[in-house]
Amino acid sequence: MEIGYEKGTHCAATDHIVQELADSNPALFKSHNGEVDIARCLMYLGFDVRTDLPNFNVEVVKDMLIRSSQYPNKAYRTTVYRGWLRGAANTQGVRDKNGNIPMLNPKKLHHLRDLYMKVGILQATDLDKFIPLEELLDMDEKVWEKG
Repeated sequence: MEIGYEKGTHCAATDHIVQELADSNPALFKSHNGEVDIARCLMYLGFDVRTDLPNFNVEVVKDMLIRSSQYPNKAYRTTVYRGWLRGAANTQGVRDKNGNIPMLNPKKLHHLRDLYMKVGILQATDLDKFIPLEELLDMDEKVWEKG
């Protein structure tokens, strides 16, 4: 059984976790002039990054309102990267249907799959580094608009 896009293996991450990841290992995730290599960060986070497709096969949604995982009664606006989960690294030498040994396991998804299923959107572990607490929207006082 080959794992394909029809399995609904979506993934999403905020720009804050991408920045946090890049800051954690600048030699790996930043260019020589200090710019974040977004494609490399997203690949590390399990995204199926494709250099042959526009935007690396990732949709960029700016100004998305999301609920904070750190403060469940708060929300904030941020850029979110949405895409497809890639296969797991093929450390066992599993062969594809043609008998080749690909770099990604054709029968197993990236190890962050369960985390994406649980939280939906990966967020920074410490939101306070990116957004002041007073700028977060209070969900208890929000007046909801009809969509």
